[in-house]
Amino acid sequence: MGSVVIFAPSPVLTVTVEDVEGTADIHLHAGGQGVWQARMLTALGASVTMCGVFSGRPAGWCVI
Repeated sequence: MGSVVIFAPSPVLTVTVEDVEGTADIHLHAGGQGVWQARMLTALGASVTMCGVFSGRPAGWCVI
């Protein structure tokens, strides 16, 4: 598979808090449809670059 660029205009940060043996276990992950599409395409063998607005400026982000 070739190279793919995904434009995600509003990526989100997901926060998950789990109870692990009485202690809070906190996970931070990139979220949103663009991220899931990038992950799926990477799993299929594509080289994916995800572009979006991070910290108020256009930036590129490589999903591995």
